[in-house]
Amino acid sequence: MLPFGAEPLGSGIVLFKNKINVPDELTSFLYSLKEESKVKHYSYVCDENGNQIYATNKSGHRFKLEDIDKNCSRITDFYDSCTQDWQSDFFRSCEKAIYQSMIEYASMYPMVLPCLWWKTHGHVLAYGPGSDLGLHCDNDINFSPGFEPDFQLGIRHVLAAITYFNSSKDTVDDDNFVGGKITFPYAGVTYTPEKGDILMFPGNYMCAHQVDEVSAGNRYAFLEYFDPQRYYRTQRRLTRRATDERVNGELYNFFIKDLGLKD
Repeated sequence: MLPFGAEPLGSGIVLFKNKINVPDELTSFLYSLKEESKVKHYSYVCDENGNQIYATNKSGHRFKLEDIDKNCSRITDFYDSCTQDWQSDFFRSCEKAIYQSMIEYASMYPMVLPCLWWKTHGHVLAYGPGSDLGLHCDNDINFSPGFEPDFQLGIRHVLAAITYFNSSKDTVDDDNFVGGKITFPYAGVTYTPEKGDILMFPGNYMCAHQVDEVSAGNRYAFLEYFDPQRYYRTQRRLTRRATDERVNGELYNFFIKDLGLKD
């Protein structure tokens, strides 16, 4: 029997309908964080004459200057910006809902559980008008000739969870947006975001996906990953704040014993 509210879409992609209640005030709060992130998220590289030639984000990926406004903003320090209790309480409720969905997902696909030992620190995804995201999978790091990004946590991602904070509609209003569907071409799946839904899927190439252009409004979501191993940097990077938390070992042992995955 499927968990209540779980809808398998194919290829390990599962939709959990209406898992969280999203406050009406959230979108205005996230808009302010999105504008701040444009300043904090990028470092600019200049030529010998001081002219900006490209930008790099916190993970070390390069962007053309003209593409920055079209790029998805990733807000990682949202807890630091919470000035009211409802804001931090809401993000904690998101993390709890994602964790519960992961347990329900594992009841559908038991062999995923031995692969899940850590979860990443989630972050907010903010797409403005004209922004999109090309085809990619969530355990690649976008190598290109002569360039290797510093931050390579992505190679360890096994399971992705996206929580949607607002909905895609035919017409825009203060809360929703137009466009911004997510498509998994190899799986033949297209999902139209709905407020409160959680979409969970494997991070590998079979679930490569893309986000259509947001033609109006702002699209907000929350992304978190589950991984098999904690990510370690070289020693010079060890001062970076930890981004992982241990998945509950008791639940792991319960599922291993209950589902008979090991003797």
